[in-house]
Amino acid sequence: DFEVVNLGVRGPRNYYVGEAEGDVGDGDGDVLRAVLVHNKGGESTLVVSRSLGAAESAYSIAKRGGQHSGFLRQAERMTSAQRQRASRSLQKQIEAHEAKIADPRAAVEASGNSWDSLDPRQQAALPDYWQGEIDNWTAQQQILHALE
Repeated sequence: DFEVVNLGVRGPRNYYVGEAEGDVGDGDGDVLRAVLVHNKGGESTLVVSRSLGAAESAYSIAKRGGQHSGFLRQAERMTSAQRQRASRSLQKQIEAHEAKIADPRAAVEASGNSWDSLDPRQQAALPDYWQGEIDNWTAQQQILHALE
């Protein structure tokens, strides 16, 4: 998965086609792998791979308008105390869902439903659904912590 960024760098002479590799930072603490390609037309193109090295942070994804960008905008308007309270609330939800994953039968029956009456596909899907919510809340916590 490569992102191509045209730097529009022009030099006094034509460049030879070549590459220089290295690690670059994106300003949010993520280290990305990059290859700088010079062409004979005098422009340089930086090819950045987000698939090598550490995963991109939830904060940097949200900052560039990706997943959780709306949450980031809300969090930026919060006071520090509000962000800390939100983080604690998210942590409680995460822990509750971890308990559901540990014992899905008890979680379903605590909500007034019968585990045995659920279709086996529903039984199999519930832990994945709960894990997805945990993943979202964990990303939101990371965004809150990045703003502190």
